[in-house]
Amino acid sequence: MAGQPLLLRCDAPPAPARPRRFHLRRGVGEVTADGTGVNGTDIEVNINGSWAATWALPRATPGLEGNYSCGYEQEEATGRWVASWASPPLEVVVEEAAPPPRLESVPPGGVVGAGQPLALTCRAPQGHFPRRFRFYRDGAELHQWEPQTAGISAQIHVPRVPPAFGGTFSCRVEEDAGGTWVLSPPSPALQVTVQVGFQLVPVVAGCAAGGAVGLLGLLLAIGLRRRRRGSAHWKGLQDSDVPSSYPMATVSH
Repeated sequence: MAGQPLLLRCDAPPAPARPRRFHLRRGVGEVTADGTGVNGTDIEVNINGSWAATWALPRATPGLEGNYSCGYEQEEATGRWVASWASPPLEVVVEEAAPPPRLESVPPGGVVGAGQPLALTCRAPQGHFPRRFRFYRDGAELHQWEPQTAGISAQIHVPRVPPAFGGTFSCRVEEDAGGTWVLSPPSPALQVTVQVGFQLVPVVAGCAAGGAVGLLGLLLAIGLRRRRRGSAHWKGLQDSDVPSSYPMATVSH
């Protein structure tokens, strides 16, 4: 991982206490203690007795990529130095730290009703290192729900969202760079809003409004009916007519 220390170790088989000297090669060029062959990077060399040597690079950069091998020489009793075979090559790949991932929600937009399900998915670009995902709410990591990782993404699923679950959510990718876990920058924040009773209120309001309209219509109908009855009762008394001038019907038993 770019910016992280790089440690290379060369192990030789045990042998009688004879002087040894180790060599580190990158490609066909030898890497020396002053950094020759690795873009001038300072290298700390540590000889552990006569059986191992380590080369420590404080900060790995893409310019240090390549195939590395090592070997050693051993001084014989005659004073002659005999070289060993080179070790199998070790490919060193230096990759930049993961960019910020992207956090998505279902339902989209982060608006969810209390008691409803919510899924949060963290997506990251493809990488070469083992990785794991971390989710955060208001800056604190979420441990209650275990992320389900699938390739370049991970998801946490909340079956029933609590009313107080709202907040600012984010996620990060953590990559294993040779035993050192390196965190990516956080994703852009996602605001989750939990609406309490957001389905009940419109229904109740609609019923109340409908009831008011129905009651008003009923009152209007009663008023019109009364007016019509009154008009029919006084119809025969218009134009100053005398009630006695109207013929009377004969009622027979």
